Amino acid sequence: MRNRTSRANQNFMFGSFLFMGALLLIIFMFLMWAFKIYKHKDDQKYSDCYEIVIGNSALNAPLQLYINDSLLFNGTPASPITLSIERFSENSTILAIDVKSDEVTLLPMPPTSGTVTIEKEGSIFTSTFISKTNK
Repeated sequence: MRNRTSRANQNFMFGSFLFMGALLLIIFMFLMWAFKIYKHKDDQKYSDCYEIVIGNSALNAPLQLYINDSLLFNGTPASPITLSIERFSENSTILAIDVKSDEVTLLPMPPTSGTVTIEKEGSIFTSTFISKTNK
């Protein structure tokens, strides 16, 4: 009787170690796959540089400017402001928010370097783009 329970315990321990080894192997493979994908996403660099100009029609009105999820400007400009930024993703969008009315205007960023001028018409914002190659 003792020999039979001893063999059952040995089989249980062997099965447990086998299961634990397979589980650790799967976790290791998943981590290697995840870090490999993450590494390739950060390799792309952009050389484009933008100038964002807050025009005269947007002066003396509280506004917030975001690019994707990054805050660029928060306040009430008293004079035209020029913000220089580098492109950091393939597709970017400027979010211009009129703080008084909470109106959000989405302004897509052009794919090439240049100057983006933001003007205000009522409670929404408009943008004009001048490419650096056209200057």
